[in-house]
Amino acid sequence: MTDISDRKAAEQALLDSERAKLEAARDAADAERRRLARELHDGVLQNLGAIKLTLEVARRRGTADTLGVALERIADVISEVRVVVDDLQPGDLKGGSLSDAIAAHARWMTQPVGIALTLELDPDARIAAPGLRDVYRLGQEALANAVRHGRPSSVAVRLRQCEGHSLLEIEDDGAGFDVTTTHAGVGLSSMRERAAALGGDLEITSAPGRGTTIRVKVPNDGVAGTPRADALTAGRART
Repeated sequence: MTDISDRKAAEQALLDSERAKLEAARDAADAERRRLARELHDGVLQNLGAIKLTLEVARRRGTADTLGVALERIADVISEVRVVVDDLQPGDLKGGSLSDAIAAHARWMTQPVGIALTLELDPDARIAAPGLRDVYRLGQEALANAVRHGRPSSVAVRLRQCEGHSLLEIEDDGAGFDVTTTHAGVGLSSMRERAAALGGDLEITSAPGRGTTIRVKVPNDGVAGTPRADALTAGRART
């Protein structure tokens, strides 16, 4: 009887172990699917949305220059898709700093549609290397929302080094919305997930007719003025 009980206990332990492994694998697969969905939504889909806006401007103005910009953007989207397929690292981040990538994308989003852009990117702001892509995607999504939904006349993008954290801020003077009643769509949900994955906070301030400000606070392991091997200096860009 003792042998039978021991054998059954061992079999049950093995079943429990296999079940735990299957659940862990399923959870990992779900997490990977969510990550891929965020990458495609915040990267490729936002770029396609920007191309749509550019083409709408071209149709209204009938200018060949604007159509040329749209063609360049299509080429950029193709490159972005290749990046997603290769290693999910945004192309703008390869070979440059985080601030350079944010500045380039902000100009890319605003200039063709005539939005005034202000960039204030602190050279002492540092994001640990594993979080660079997510911070970039957060800025990309916030800019896309501002341009597509707010239709502002001006946008300001700021990256600052604060006590123990970095702060990314995107402010526009567009239409705004009621944060208490507006349903959080895929974009805002994705932003909250990214911020949470970084151990950070996402704050949205907006009101109808008063524009929108999105702030992302990201914990920072680096010390201002003391670069780390696994961190990247944000750099400075102003427009």
